Amino acid sequence: VLIATAAIAITHYYSVKILSASRAYTSFESQYSKGEKDASRHLLSYIYSHEETDFLLFKNDITIPKGDSIAREALLAGKDFKIARIGFLMGANHPDDLPELGWFFEHFKNTDLFKNAIQSWQQSDVLVAQLNSIGTRAHADISTGKPVDADSLNLQINTISDNLTIHQQNFAALMGVTSRSVDHYVFIADIVISVIILSSIVLLAGLMLKKLHSSKKVIVDQNLALTNLNERINKFVYAVTHDL
Repeated sequence: VLIATAAIAITHYYSVKILSASRAYTSFESQYSKGEKDASRHLLSYIYSHEETDFLLFKNDITIPKGDSIAREALLAGKDFKIARIGFLMGANHPDDLPELGWFFEHFKNTDLFKNAIQSWQQSDVLVAQLNSIGTRAHADISTGKPVDADSLNLQINTISDNLTIHQQNFAALMGVTSRSVDHYVFIADIVISVIILSSIVLLAGLMLKKLHSSKKVIVDQNLALTNLNERINKFVYAVTHDL
């Protein structure tokens, strides 16, 4: 019973930890997606308006997915978590979520589900780098007065944004599957452990009843022996008294 109870405590501790990390990665994906979409929107505005403010907003927004890219590369390379922490903070992730993000990545990076999520993340980073390159080249051309093909750039940016949306949705879907899998396995573990506890209690009760039955039999036998002894003593006392 004690072992099963400890198993429940451990199971629920790690399930809560995994679900918390899944929630953190869902928030991470939301910030990543928002940063990319805002960066694409401001870059398109800059291409047509040539306003430096729009380009500065673009550079600020694209820092979010670029920061997450730094975190991913640092974690995959096994570098000091301080580097990944800086990247996650650049990605507008909440500081309290950073331990869960690092712990989950470290322990689940080789599992099938999260490995696929990391691949989607990596592919998204490649597209973000392409978006940043387009923005840098467009800014250089516009700053020097060179003509730019706005329609062509618009098509490239929208294509990148659409592909990023696919990868981001895939990442979110995989994290959702992870959360549902944890719920499923925890439910099964709770049932199994509950059965073990109930079986242990039934077994313990059976053993106690068996001991009580054995004790009762011993007491009955002892009482019978004492009764026979008392009768023998009474007969002995009677005989001695009679002889006296």
